[in-house]
Amino acid sequence: MHFIELDKVNIEYLDEDEREDKSKGEILLFIHGSGSNARMWEPQIEYFKKNNRVIALSLPGHADSDQMQVPITVDNYTEFVNKFIERICEDKKPIIIGHSLGSAIVQVMALKYSKFIKAIILIGSGAKLKVMQMIFEFLSSGYEEFIKMGTSFAFSKKNKNSPVIEKYKEISMLTQGFITRADFQACNQFDVMNEIGNIDLPTLIITGSDDKLTPVKYANFLAQKIKGAQLHIIDEAGHMVNFENSDEINGIIEKFVQNL
Repeated sequence: MHFIELDKVNIEYLDEDEREDKSKGEILLFIHGSGSNARMWEPQIEYFKKNNRVIALSLPGHADSDQMQVPITVDNYTEFVNKFIERICEDKKPIIIGHSLGSAIVQVMALKYSKFIKAIILIGSGAKLKVMQMIFEFLSSGYEEFIKMGTSFAFSKKNKNSPVIEKYKEISMLTQGFITRADFQACNQFDVMNEIGNIDLPTLIITGSDDKLTPVKYANFLAQKIKGAQLHIIDEAGHMVNFENSDEINGIIEKFVQNL
């Protein structure tokens, strides 16, 4: 794990690159969802690092990243990510991939800072991210209990006994409960439904057919509003589709990247 200081805040990030020819390939920047961290992208990092530079950061307050000195909002996270990109990516435009809360950040990045981005990938996303009240109730019952209960709505029933669920729990426990709650509150306030059609970047949208948190209709709306967007709906996958169906997701992302 690497660390970088931005605005007096230390941020942890993964930075993997096994290319023999550094002039080939892309920079892929992954942004996690609520309560998660850079480690959630391990299935993608392992796959893409052979032919690309792959970066995944833990947002402020997540895992070993310091907390921000400003309120947790999608806009404040976006400004932080933009500064991270300026420092880490230098003059090369990255392809930015976001999951859930991370996808909200990616959308705002695409609306405000499109000239610094090559393309975007939205996973488990929506132009508005209304959070179920049940999630806040689970959080009030204790963080460990929330993590246990969270698997019931984050994963497809088909995958309820999958070993990836334990990995998801381990990763989630690295972030404190009050940060996760603030993340969900930030999602609850996020709404770019009136602006989303202004995105003018190559866009890939991926969602699970069984996603309860960001239903398929959210992805359909994005695909209708963003000009030229590609939509892939993954059968028998829930909100944590990058865990549940990593091989399929990786193949879809790879094809999209190769055709840019």
